[in-house]
Amino acid sequence: MLNDHVTIIIPKKPDYISTVRLTSSSLGNKIGYNIDQIEDLKVAMGEACILSFGKSIDD
Repeated sequence: MLNDHVTIIIPKKPDYISTVRLTSSSLGNKIGYNIDQIEDLKVAMGEACILSFGKSIDD
């Protein structure tokens, strides 16, 4: 599993951040992360999505 690659492509809409977080959580669980590591992963992925959107979505 550690050598597998997953690509997630989402629209530039905040509605899809929960999908990325949920997918990250599932993958973290699959590779044996503990609950704290999974929560950190979910936060990091959510922040990465927001940063990748660039400027504020309202702009």
